[in-house]
Amino acid sequence: MAEINIPQKVWKNFLQTFGERHAGWLIQVQTHDRQTNETVSSNISALHSIELDEEDEKNQRIKVTVLYDTKALTHILFRPSLVILHISEQDGEDSLRISSLNTDTTVRIRGAKKIDALDVLKTLNILDVARDEAA
Repeated sequence: MAEINIPQKVWKNFLQTFGERHAGWLIQVQTHDRQTNETVSSNISALHSIELDEEDEKNQRIKVTVLYDTKALTHILFRPSLVILHISEQDGEDSLRISSLNTDTTVRIRGAKKIDALDVLKTLNILDVARDEAA
């Protein structure tokens, strides 16, 4: 299994691209509360979007919105500190792990084709180059 630590400076673009590429795919959100040691898993639902909300610079949030039945449900991950993409050797077992203020949340991609780690690294490199040129 490959793990790619996504640098914080590219979270916004990475999460937007990730959400666009996987929109409509079945996912399951599993959240582990580090204070209570409880783990809660959502129903399997379709990914609508995943985005970094930078409205409050000191209290950023990652919002994972899913479509379940006729509802849009948003998981808000307050003050994220780590985003890691796990790429499995097998189809259907890739995931995105996000550590936030009191929780570790895993977005499991169900039935997905294997993600190409080289493609992710190329995307991150392109984002870095674009950001450096804009500065």
